[in-house]
Amino acid sequence: MAFPRSSPRLLLALLAIGLALLLPARSHAATVPTFSPERLTDCGGWRGGGQRDAAGNLYLPCATDAVLRRPSIRIYAPDGSLARSVAVPTIPGGSRSDLTDVAPSPDGRYLYAAQDATKNYVRFVRQADGSYAFDAGFRFGQFAYGVMKDPHGEFIATDGRGEVYIANGTWVPGAFAAPTIVLHYAADGTYLGRFGEYAGGSRTLGDFYWMLGDLAPTPDGMSVYTTEVGNNRVQRWDRNFDGSFTARVAYGNTAADDQADDPNQAGDQSRTTVCDQPGKFGAPYATALDTANNVYVMSTNCWLGGKTQIGRLDIATGTWSIINGPKYGNNQSHELAIDARGDIFMASVDTTLRATGVAPAPVPVPPLPTPQPAADVTAPELSSATLPATTAARTVTLALAATDAVGVTQLRMAQAGADITAAPWVAYAAQVSVELGAADGPTTVRVQVRDAAGNLSAVLAATTIYTAPVVVPPVVVPPVVVPPVVAPPVVVPPVVAPPKANQAPVLNEVTLPNPAVTQAITVSIDAADDTAVTEMRLATEEGDWGGWTKFDAAASFTLTAGNGARGVFVQVRDAEHLESRSLYRTTVAAVPAVVVPPVAVPPVVVPPVVAPPVVAPPVVVPPVVVPPVVVPPVVVPPVVVPPVVVPPVVAPPVRDTKAPVLEELTLPKTIATRTVTVSTKASDNVAVTRMRLASDNGVWQPWQDYAAATPWTVAPTAMVKGVFVQVRDAAGNESNVKYLTTLCTPCLPAPQARALAHRTRSLATRRLRTGSARLELVRASALGHDFDLSQDDHRRDVLDCGGGFDTALVRPGDVTRHCERVVVVRSPTIAPPT
Repeated sequence: MAFPRSSPRLLLALLAIGLALLLPARSHAATVPTFSPERLTDCGGWRGGGQRDAAGNLYLPCATDAVLRRPSIRIYAPDGSLARSVAVPTIPGGSRSDLTDVAPSPDGRYLYAAQDATKNYVRFVRQADGSYAFDAGFRFGQFAYGVMKDPHGEFIATDGRGEVYIANGTWVPGAFAAPTIVLHYAADGTYLGRFGEYAGGSRTLGDFYWMLGDLAPTPDGMSVYTTEVGNNRVQRWDRNFDGSFTARVAYGNTAADDQADDPNQAGDQSRTTVCDQPGKFGAPYATALDTANNVYVMSTNCWLGGKTQIGRLDIATGTWSIINGPKYGNNQSHELAIDARGDIFMASVDTTLRATGVAPAPVPVPPLPTPQPAADVTAPELSSATLPATTAARTVTLALAATDAVGVTQLRMAQAGADITAAPWVAYAAQVSVELGAADGPTTVRVQVRDAAGNLSAVLAATTIYTAPVVVPPVVVPPVVVPPVVAPPVVVPPVVAPPKANQAPVLNEVTLPNPAVTQAITVSIDAADDTAVTEMRLATEEGDWGGWTKFDAAASFTLTAGNGARGVFVQVRDAEHLESRSLYRTTVAAVPAVVVPPVAVPPVVVPPVVAPPVVAPPVVVPPVVVPPVVVPPVVVPPVVVPPVVVPPVVAPPVRDTKAPVLEELTLPKTIATRTVTVSTKASDNVAVTRMRLASDNGVWQPWQDYAAATPWTVAPTAMVKGVFVQVRDAAGNESNVKYLTTLCTPCLPAPQARALAHRTRSLATRRLRTGSARLELVRASALGHDFDLSQDDHRRDVLDCGGGFDTALVRPGDVTRHCERVVVVRSPTIAPPT
């Protein structure tokens, strides 16, 4: 296999829509289109993946353009014709403009792109002349993975809502290589979340192995398909009610398939017998959806005999079929794009497969549901419940302090040993009257609160002590005769009731022509009011209202440009600017439409009417002097309240999330036996506890206790032997991986070992001639030379080593999958140059 060169959440209101997407959207005959190959000229590209916007225009990145003489983006119209080519904008900082993938916003105003050289993600903005410019003010938000990280990778996609999905970690070297996860962003770059997790070799649903390929969201954003090159499978992730994603189903190879046939495991493409098997994949780098949401998967490794092979899943029947085609370029096809007609584009092999059979009919994108608040899942907190320490009355006041994310709505109480779960719920109040039982002494009241969503708080208890009241003999006070005070009558003006308020108009129905054969349509509006409907306003499916205009039951309106599902919002109001509710209706546009920018109209603010208060003149009453009455004091014995013991607060332990660092790995340069001592140096913020090792075949041995010096037995074949080492701490955090080689003399075949024992090792400088005219010096080693025989340049490489016979031993990639080919050259001894 030719590996590439190294180098808010919007919540959904209707859960039923998400469940409906788990079933086929519609039934139709499982007709696989037939295809006719064509040469895709003047494009090329290393990846060449692309995507459609909501109007059906396909955006395809190309490495070259015959006219522009630089990297470009081709835009294909819904009918399959080439609408125009635009130059990839210059990116500041000297970055190359080659793109591995591009994804448009639904209206095509923005293009989100992945850079080949830097693995960075950028955004371009459409200009008035149709070209695109680099958006210097845009940046995708960082995400937390041990530390805060920026997204890096090669694949990017958008859904019909404008939300963005990134395959993070794809072919990213160095510190940016991890993690292998899918990142989810809003259109403005706000980080919404992530899903999937890297797990080396795992086939658990929801895990990833080695490398993510292309991804394809459905237009409604309810499902996302992801490809895994290492596990040779495709997973479908479905959106949950809270906006997160969960893996529901996986398609592709089993573990048995990969062990027997996968070139990622076997290192031999001729053994890729998974090819020509429907539902099996050979290194699936790319995936795409047609207008009926049928799934297409590129098998990159199925290229023997100069062909391309694509798996197709009929979403209605759940059956897989295979589409074979030629390839005109020298590369393997790592990419896949499908236009609105169903034509398949593979830019890196200069090939287009034109759909000549019965392609699936386009499926209108359903109207997006109105965003709703997230479900309230946070329980209220009852922080305190207080009663008076003692009381001489049976009725006491219970004081409560409670908070909630939305609002506390109800409470229930129980006294003594009564079951609080059987108590009735009553409206919540900060102060509640409680009628104590008949017994004297301490009485405990337990209380619990809940919110409107039914989330319950903890139960708190409060205690009061009831003491019988002290009977004090009444004090007889002679009556005081006070002359009556005659106050002048207060004249209060009558209150005049305000006139009956006008009622808001009612919008009964809105009717659109369906289908709409022209962009300009007539909207039929049925509305009523207690006085008269005077004005109206309309908006496209994007929700940007036009200005208020005179009401017309047959209103003229211009749909958004393009074909497919289109919508209209309508609202009316009366002469007092009382507004009706808005109605939204959809139709299917059958002709290209012109995008009309929405006109923002500020809301009309009506100031409240404040009635002046009614002021009555004060009544003056002369003071009455009453002689003081002396009452002897009543002595009440003190009440002793036992102290309340509060248990200490124990802070929860802090979880160790910092991974250890494998700083050094040391081996002897040569060994005389097959057993070698592996010396390591590692550090951790707590302690390094475990380690594991692997030989050149990349198969890890079980974790063992960490030791700075560990014995290791190398394999009996070949002479240059290597070992992989990784450590971890008690919390399971894993370090980086290090690899080192040694020369095993006993591992040589017997005749060569005897010959080398009597010959001087050569340190002569040797040369490698590649397909170009350039000569490259190759670093000398003890028994040969190491260099990279890369297939990325697609040229034949020739060893020019002077006299003698050269042997090239080729090993597949190492366990970390960080290198493509490791070539060791072994040759007879030659004299140093004089």
